[in-house]
Parts: sequence; structure tokens; C-alpha cells
Amino acid sequence: MAKKENQIITITSDWGLKGYYLAVVKGQLLSCCPEATVVDISHSIQPFNTSEAAFVLRNSFLHFPKNTWHVIEVSTDTPSDAAYLIVNHREHFFIGRDDGIFSLLLEDNTPDGIFAINDPPETLFPMRDIYIPVLAQLFQGVDIHNIARPVPSVRKWMSLTPIVFKSVVEGKTADIIKGQVVYVDNYENIFTNIHRTVFDETRHDATRFTLYVGGGYSRYPGLKISNNFQKVRDGDIVTFFVNDYLVVAVKHGAAAGLLGGNEGEDVMVEFQMEKIVSLQDDFKI
Repeated sequence: MAKKENQIITITSDWGLKGYYLAVVKGQLLSCCPEATVVDISHSIQPFNTSEAAFVLRNSFLHFPKNTWHVIEVSTDTPSDAAYLIVNHREHFFIGRDDGIFSLLLEDNTPDGIFAINDPPETLFPMRDIYIPVLAQLFQGVDIHNIARPVPSVRKWMSLTPIVFKSVVEGKTADIIKGQVVYVDNYENIFTNIHRTVFDETRHDATRFTLYVGGGYSRYPGLKISNNFQKVRDGDIVTFFVNDYLVVAVKHGAAAGLLGGNEGEDVMVEFQMEKIVSLQDDFKI
């Protein structure tokens, strides 16, 4: 492997910004890899929240140049035998613990390569003691096969997959998607794991739907997918797709606080059959 120059390294962690961890890491990176550009994706991941880290990284990494290295450091209770991996996926490289995060990140896609780092030391600070030394060797041109061995797969994360079922509501048959809140952003918009494909396959001829969100299943009927915030009144619920996943927002409001719905809680979409007129669901960001 030839020596790398002008390399980009991103960091995603649950460290926060209060302590000295980030300073230690950046100082060591600048010492070991002085030509690298270090980019913070997020250090505000909820502690131990692997699924949130995967969501943030999955929705951001493709905006970086090819061959960017993405380091993931989120504390988990992973078994002590879990390997430290280097994963090559879509011409990007990821380094992290094999605690299930890679299965969430890959979304059932097969990566181009998976390597387990050889003989990692026991440590409470893998970023400092494992990942940075490995990056330093790779950037100096050391062949990856000299420091890691190929492995066939990553550990699977048993995350909630949306399910579709039928129900009788007020004498009418309804098709229902039951999913999960996977992320709440700084504006308290609610991101779900309900994919556009499942949504479209389930709605059939329905143009509107009822949303149930939060542990108490608060009910919000008469919604439709929107592609224009300008046509929505302040305080109204807005539903749209971001990277093909359903998002719930309140215009100029905080959806999670107003509607209920914290990360990990259930969210359901209920369709009752009606004649279709049109469905504008091409919202893009």
C-alpha cells in the first residue's frame, strides 16, 4: 500500500465536548498523521447509542470524498471477544468495534472487504491505543494484510425492522406499518426506520394516513406526504422522506416534544383505503 497523502479522517463518537478525550485524539492524530485532515461528524451521540451513531454516519459518509477513513468510537457492552474491524464499503473505509454497528451502517449491503485488526491491546481507549496506530501504519504505506486479517462477516444487530399488518378500525380494514423512532435531531424532528418502499407498497390507493407516535401512541389523522414547507402552516405536522426514510416534523415547532416520540419508541402509520388523487412524496434534501 503506497503512502497516503492529503487523507481525510472523520470521527463519530459519544464523548461530548466537555472532556479532554477529543483533544487527546486530535493531538495524537496530528502527531502520527500530520498530513491528514480531521473532520468531526458528531460527538453528541447519546452515550452507548450504537444505532444513533450508525444513523448519523450512514446519512453523512457518502458526502465525503472517496477513500475517506471514518472512525467510530461509541461505548458499548460488547462481549470482550468482539473484534476491531476495518470495513471497506462503497470506496470508504470504516474502523470500529464489531458490536453490531456495521450491520446497521451497511443495511444488508455486502461490503467490499472486512478485516479484523491483529492482536489489539486490551484498552479502555481504543481510539488512542488501536485505531490511531493502525491509521498511522496504513498512511505510511504498510499493507493492510500485515496488520489485519480478512474475516467473512460482521456481527448482526437485532434491530427492529418495520412490520406490516392489517387491522379493523371503526369497521374498516386498515393496513398498518409499525416502525421505530431511530433518531431525533436538534430541531426535534423525528426520523423513523420506515422506508419509502414499504410505505408505497402498503398505502395502495390511500392518499392520507393516520400517524401514531410515542409510547402512548398519540393519534394524528389526515396526514399526507409533503414536498413543500411553504404550504404548511406554523404548528402543523409535516411528513416527508429524507434519504428514503419517513420523517415527522412540526413547522417551526419541536415534533418530539409536541407529539411524543423518543428514540427507540414505536411509531405506526395507518392507511384506510380511499380513491387515490395524487401523492407528492418527492421531498429531497
